Amino acid sequence: MSSIVVLGDVNVDILSLISGEINYASDTSAINRLAVGGSPCNMAAWAAHSKAQVTLIADVGNDFLGQWLIDQLHTGSIATELISRTPERTGTCVIIVDDKGQRTMFPDFGANLDMTLDDIRTNAIRDARYLVMSAYTFLRPETQSLALQALEIAKAANTRVVVDAASSAPIRACGAVTVRTYLEQADIVLANDDEIEALIEDGFSNWLQTLPNVIIKHGSEGASWLSRGRLRVELPANDISVVDTTGAGDALCGGLVAALVALPELEALTSEQQQGALQSAIDIASVCCQHIGAWPTSGS
Repeated sequence: MSSIVVLGDVNVDILSLISGEINYASDTSAINRLAVGGSPCNMAAWAAHSKAQVTLIADVGNDFLGQWLIDQLHTGSIATELISRTPERTGTCVIIVDDKGQRTMFPDFGANLDMTLDDIRTNAIRDARYLVMSAYTFLRPETQSLALQALEIAKAANTRVVVDAASSAPIRACGAVTVRTYLEQADIVLANDDEIEALIEDGFSNWLQTLPNVIIKHGSEGASWLSRGRLRVELPANDISVVDTTGAGDALCGGLVAALVALPELEALTSEQQQGALQSAIDIASVCCQHIGAWPTSGS
C-alpha cells in the first residue's frame, strides 16, 4: 500500500478565467476548461508529482464524468483501486479566476457526500505512513462522522495525520471551538492567515501552542512552520509570475507530505530538515501558480 493515503473529495472543475470585470446579467469573455479538482485530489496529485506513492480514497458517480476522473487520476500516477462508483452524480465545482489570479468557487459535492470506510479502505489507512485530509470533510454535516472515523483509525494505527484547515467561511459556520477540537488531533495542521484568524478570533490566541506542528500559509509572503507555538522555520515565497492560485495551498500540502515521507519521524526532524521540507512545499506551490488549474501539467 502507498506510504501516503489521501481521503476526501474529487471533482470535475469547470474553470473560467476572466480578463476583467464580470458583466452581471450579460456576457463576459473568458477562457474555460475542464480539470480534475477537489482539494484532497489536488493534494494527491501534487504529492504524486513529487514522486511519492499515493492512494486516493474517494467516491465518484457512475457517469461519464466519474470515468473521466478515474482515467485522469491514472495519468497522474495516483492509485485508484479505492475509488468507488456510486449512483450519485460526480462532484463538480465552477471556479471563476479573475485577472489577479484570485478564485471564487461554487462546489456541488455530489458523490463526495456518500463516502464510507469499508475494511479495505480502513486497512489502507492503517498501513499508510501519512493520512492526508482536508477539513472540508469534517466541516460538512454529511461527512463529519467520516472525517472523525478516519482520524480515529489513523491515530490507533500510529498513522500520521495531516489536515488542511480548508477555508475561513465554513470554519466560522461550523464554529471555531468545534473545528479546533478536531484539528488538535492532527500531527500537522495547514492553514492560511485567514483560516488562523477564523480559528482564534473568539479569543483563543494561545491555541497554536497546543499544536505539535502547524504550517501557516502566507500566500505571496511565503510560509511558516510552528511547533507548540514556537517558530521553527519561516520562508519567503518564490519570485514568480502568478497565473492562477487555484490549488496552490493543496500543492503546498502535497509537496510537504511528499518531502516528509523521505525523512525521519516528525519528532526527530531537525530545523534543517523542516526547512528543506517546507522549501520543497513552496517550490511545488509555485509551480501550481504558474499555470491555469489546480493539477500538475505535463511540462511542470
